[in-house]
Amino acid sequence: MLYITVVDCSATHDAEVTLRALLTGTRKWPGDDAVDAAAEARCNAAFASYVGVPFEQSRLETDFYTTDRTGWSAGDRRLICLVYDPDNTSLTRSLRGSHL
Repeated sequence: MLYITVVDCSATHDAEVTLRALLTGTRKWPGDDAVDAAAEARCNAAFASYVGVPFEQSRLETDFYTTDRTGWSAGDRRLICLVYDPDNTSLTRSLRGSHL
């Protein structure tokens, strides 16, 4: 089980959630590559909306959490997208709308 601690953006944090969503698909596991590609596409779109510039034009990085084969088979399709600053692991302000 994945736990992410929610803190105020003015408190020290190392990443921010840009999207919580569900991936679509059948009960059959589509494979790591397919899940990662779907997650990356959703997260990059969320990144642009959240930060204010496309991922490719930003110095910030993105990451995501998805389920594994066992979770997928059990119906878990959760996707959590993150944005973080690789040059500053102790953020004390939000990256939302930062255009970095």
